[in-house]
Amino acid sequence: MTTFSPTEAALVGVRLSRERPRAMLLWALWFCLFPVFLSLIATVLLGGKSRELLEAARLSPNDPAEFDKLLGKLWLYVAVAYPIWLVFQSAFTAAVYRCVLAAAHEEKRLYLTLGRDEMRLFALNLINAAIIAGFLFVAFFIVLIAGVGAAQVAGALGTIAFIALVGAAIYVGVRLSLAGPATCAEGRLVVFESWTMTHGHFWRLLGAYVLAIFLAVIVFLGLLIGFVIILGVMLGVTHLRMADINEFPPKPKALLIWPIAQIGASLVIVCFKMIVVAPAAEAYREIAASRA
Repeated sequence: MTTFSPTEAALVGVRLSRERPRAMLLWALWFCLFPVFLSLIATVLLGGKSRELLEAARLSPNDPAEFDKLLGKLWLYVAVAYPIWLVFQSAFTAAVYRCVLAAAHEEKRLYLTLGRDEMRLFALNLINAAIIAGFLFVAFFIVLIAGVGAAQVAGALGTIAFIALVGAAIYVGVRLSLAGPATCAEGRLVVFESWTMTHGHFWRLLGAYVLAIFLAVIVFLGLLIGFVIILGVMLGVTHLRMADINEFPPKPKALLIWPIAQIGASLVIVCFKMIVVAPAAEAYREIAASRA
């Protein structure tokens, strides 16, 4: 049977963070500018109260009536921003996949484009969103059924059904996890062919992904602590507050610190996401090579 190394797959993101510093910096700059782009869209669609509305949405009001009222004001922004966010995520994911899958002589490329691969991954993300929506619908149905009948029996059956649903979601997610790398590598939309490729590899893939998430959390916390210490020193020297560098446009006194803080925070996010995303591409590369 074709096989691959879960450890190698889990570590590929850490290796890329050392081997692709230029790409990492470019991705961090992209992650830094993208929220600014969304803020401009929010200003156009929501007017002068865009910041207050987005902050209220971030806090997620507990009152259903207030939430419905807020959603009524934000629906146009969500309808426009969500597809743009999916395209943005697709472009980053494709860039990471290309870093893993590219030939050695292409090492100097920055792997950041917006073309057919990204559009295919965008379509794949829409399919994945539909699959997730299906699982959420089933979960809602289970909760609804569990509320009917004797409390103890319904609660026990509901708990068992919910655990089974979570297990099924993890299983389906792992079995379809090679669809993205295959889509980039083969130049066509690949969805359920991933099911065939992952046959007999579920536990290895799951182990690789769990290990990658563990490593990503460790790296994220380490980088975050270092970033907070450096930022704290800079704020202490300039007598600024954290709120001053979170504003856009930044205050004149924060003009020097604002880009450093934004890019630094984006680098932390990029490292975390790259370590989580890259293992699927490495697993696909090894499995596809052994199958060939």
